[in-house]
Amino acid sequence: MNDLISIFKTDLFNLIDDLNNKKIINSFEKSNISIDYSSKSKQGDLSTNILLILNKKNIDKNFDIKKHIYNYLIKIEYIEKIEIAKAGFVNINIKKDFLAKCLNDLINNNISYQLLKKEKINIEFVSANPTGPVHVAHLRGA
Repeated sequence: MNDLISIFKTDLFNLIDDLNNKKIINSFEKSNISIDYSSKSKQGDLSTNILLILNKKNIDKNFDIKKHIYNYLIKIEYIEKIEIAKAGFVNINIKKDFLAKCLNDLINNNISYQLLKKEKINIEFVSANPTGPVHVAHLRGA
């Protein structure tokens, strides 16, 4: 796949492999890394929990993983800005010209995104009680 999430995931995996080869971290399951691209808080175009996970796997306590992640990611061509939140999430802003290039490629190559497999889906609407506070029973009702 050549979508932005897959490209970013590959770059994160390369970062992990780099740290693993340098014997900075213990090996771990890469699937534990999450990439959020639709966050309501919108701290960036992409957000990941990689720092939280790598801090737990750090073998060399003198090694600054936070700084290494920042320096590694800022060198990637499509990344404009990186912010690391106090909680440990890494928020990424993508360069607008990179996004424009991706969109241009989609248009020029006449690529269409379709479901590979036709499936039936069921969408339901559930409304919380608008006259009172939302509580756990609303979730159960949904």
